[in-house]
Amino acid sequence: MRQMLRIHTTIIALSLVGVAVFGLSNLWMANNPVDISADITAVPRDQAVKAEKAALARNPEIPLEITETVARPLFSPTRREYVPKPPIVESVAPPVVAVAAVPQIPVKKPAIRFQGTSQTGGRIAALIANEDGSNSDWMSVGQTLGPWTIAVIEQGRIVITLNDEKAVYSLYPESSDHAQ
Repeated sequence: MRQMLRIHTTIIALSLVGVAVFGLSNLWMANNPVDISADITAVPRDQAVKAEKAALARNPEIPLEITETVARPLFSPTRREYVPKPPIVESVAPPVVAVAAVPQIPVKKPAIRFQGTSQTGGRIAALIANEDGSNSDWMSVGQTLGPWTIAVIEQGRIVITLNDEKAVYSLYPESSDHAQ
């Protein structure tokens, strides 16, 4: 019976010690708030944090980037979002180069024949062949004929462009020249 009393007394004493340690640790944490600054160098540190950082820096297996994580706990209720430092941008003025005006050389319009159009599922294509009628191919808006780009395909005509120049080909040309 005495032995049972000793066991119960020991259990109660250990429980009281545990409650006291828990209460004191909570009191200590309430008086020492967690560092939540975005920049680890912006807030002065106490000696324990400096010693921990130095110990982490001496350990080659732990990269220094991890010290940021240790200094700003993830699950702190007062944790703010991380705000990175703005990047340093060096402005370099582009060199000034005088460009001589290049004379515009007239570009010859392609020697092609517009032979027809096809519209399938909302997509329109033009059948375009060489001037002699050989090597025909279906082409869409945006495709190129040499340096020229097909800009418009309509029933009965196509428009191709090169910079500011424009050439219109008709399905039924009025003259022997296919481009207008």
